[in-house]
Amino acid sequence: MNKIEVNGTEYPVEISFEDKKTSSATMRDGTIILRISSLLDEAARNRHVDSLLRRLKNIISKGRIVERRKKVPRITDGHKISTFSKSYTVKLLSTPKKYSFGNVVNDMILISLAEHMSPRQKEKAAYSLTRKLISKEHLIDIKWMAEDLNRQFFNSKINEIRIKEQTRSWGTCSYKNNINISFNSLFLPKELLKYIIAHELAHTIEHNHSQDFWKLVEKAVPNYRELRRDVRKNGLSYLPK
Repeated sequence: MNKIEVNGTEYPVEISFEDKKTSSATMRDGTIILRISSLLDEAARNRHVDSLLRRLKNIISKGRIVERRKKVPRITDGHKISTFSKSYTVKLLSTPKKYSFGNVVNDMILISLAEHMSPRQKEKAAYSLTRKLISKEHLIDIKWMAEDLNRQFFNSKINEIRIKEQTRSWGTCSYKNNINISFNSLFLPKELLKYIIAHELAHTIEHNHSQDFWKLVEKAVPNYRELRRDVRKNGLSYLPK
């Protein structure tokens, strides 16, 4: 089996050839899986392999999330979920209504699932509603943290801040200065979350990873190197199972 090394960590690489026009790459359980088009000649196959591996090495080296969940996380009755600032218990209820809904009462997430749905549909609805409720609860905190950091260190114009279900990055910033913080970032320790927010705020000024960009990050988070290593090495371990 082939392997690649990124930041001192080795990742096994599995390559399969499939009867399709496009090639793709994913990561599963720490293994990089390349699916290469069998319609290509040998030289083109090798180019696709090299290109996909370079792209993944770049993503991994920047501390981004590259693993996708194999399935929607299963939210069960009594499920415990802890974010950077709060712990919840999920209570699953049943409703004769045609649609499912939920709300938060103190530290309880109450999810009412439509009776007519299949078990799989209920699983998806329970996760989706839980994600939306937690995101809504924490959006004010994220905005406050971003605005406080911006006022102290960046003095930049922020267009919009949102919490999104992003699985390939902890956060993003568009050229219009729209900042998206990944839902997964809510489960990082608060110090790591602060680094993620500062990182995206720096992108509102420098839309790159130049030395000037990292100087901006360091101004707001002097120990960003240590935190960046922690996110790269341990980030996925903080996510709820």
